[in-house]
Amino acid sequence: MILFVDDEEKRMDSYRLILERELEPVCFFNNVDKAMDYFQKEISSIKLLILDIMMPPGDAFKDENTEEGLRTGLNFYDRVRSKTSNLPIIIFTNVTEENVEDHFKADPKCRFLKKSDVFIFELVEEAKKLLNPN
Repeated sequence: MILFVDDEEKRMDSYRLILERELEPVCFFNNVDKAMDYFQKEISSIKLLILDIMMPPGDAFKDENTEEGLRTGLNFYDRVRSKTSNLPIIIFTNVTEENVEDHFKADPKCRFLKKSDVFIFELVEEAKKLLNPN
């Protein structure tokens, strides 16, 4: 199962469909509260997380500094990493600040992709590499 978290549901629908066709089922959430609940309940069945950075913080992150949603995905990522260091993660975002990308550079199980620079097939290829590293 691929967990895909992005508040742009309609825009990401084609990505979700291609991922499902090429790889495996995708559970898509446009709400961080529902996504975090799903992650906590289904952590053992999730093989890959695809995560946006800019999303409304919801209740899950209301007490954390998300810079009014501009960095909600950073907090989501940190919470996921506090539970598991082995889950492959693709950060798929429009955020272009270098210091945001630097947050993930030391994580060998994480890839940072800018939505504006990536075609659908490139996201699928990156997902394949993370799911099948050999």
